[in-house]
Amino acid sequence: MEDREIHSNCEKYNIQNYTINNGLIDVDGDVDLYEKGLVELPLNFGEIRGGFSCGGNYLTTLKGCPKRVDGDFSCPENELTKLDYLPEFIGGNFYCRFNQLKTFTNLEKCWLVGKIKCNGNPIYEIFRLFEDKDWNIGEIDRLNMLIKDFSLSELNEWLIEEGRKPVKELKNYK
Repeated sequence: MEDREIHSNCEKYNIQNYTINNGLIDVDGDVDLYEKGLVELPLNFGEIRGGFSCGGNYLTTLKGCPKRVDGDFSCPENELTKLDYLPEFIGGNFYCRFNQLKTFTNLEKCWLVGKIKCNGNPIYEIFRLFEDKDWNIGEIDRLNMLIKDFSLSELNEWLIEEGRKPVKELKNYK
């Protein structure tokens, strides 16, 4: 994308205080792309020194998302099934509510300072069992492995290890 087109898109989406670095947009402040009717992100972002919101659109991929977000990263109410292209660093909370996520694959590659908010996704039926948990990379990896080859007995073993009550069934997760 040429600089002229980048400037035009920044103006169109009211993105201010930005610099262009090798085709990536760094922003000193927040980026708000909420409910813009997007099917893909209009720019490729680098670092956001604030929050980043791309919720309420029709995104099926996070391609073009920032590499780093110092505040909250919010992508709810889209059509995401995967977390490819997730930022490498999120300094606040990660909001991915009301998508179609069945796994957290690639979340283990993200340094997340805050909490994960994922209700309204197929994965939430499992995640809610651990909702107040402070997750680490190994545990996200374990969750992804559990989901890949789903086993209720393995889920219950983990719940018991955590001092939580086992479940008899999951009604919505498939």
